[in-house]
Amino acid sequence: NGLKEVLGGLGTIAAIALFFASPLGSIFFAVTNSLFLLAILLPVGAYVAFQGWQFFNTISGPCPNCGAPATVLKDTTTAPSFCFNCGTVLQASSDQTTIEFANENTVVDDGFS
Repeated sequence: NGLKEVLGGLGTIAAIALFFASPLGSIFFAVTNSLFLLAILLPVGAYVAFQGWQFFNTISGPCPNCGAPATVLKDTTTAPSFCFNCGTVLQASSDQTTIEFANENTVVDDGFS
């Protein structure tokens, strides 16, 4: 009876070893390793890409009205940004180094009108 249990365990180990030694086991390893690599590299790559985009396309600085930290897009043709503290409409300066008040004729489309 004890020999039967030992042989059952050895048989299972042998079957698993043969599976991974076969071409089907290689495919299993390839798919599993690819998914694992994707799960590790995709978030890291997305984080690095977003940080690069943010560095090249936004300006951070104090709000000219209340002094709270604010971030605006460098592209002045898009909709202006808002200060989350006081609600002032902000945009990048013409030299794209500082934050300034948006022009008086700037139209803000809230999507409700």
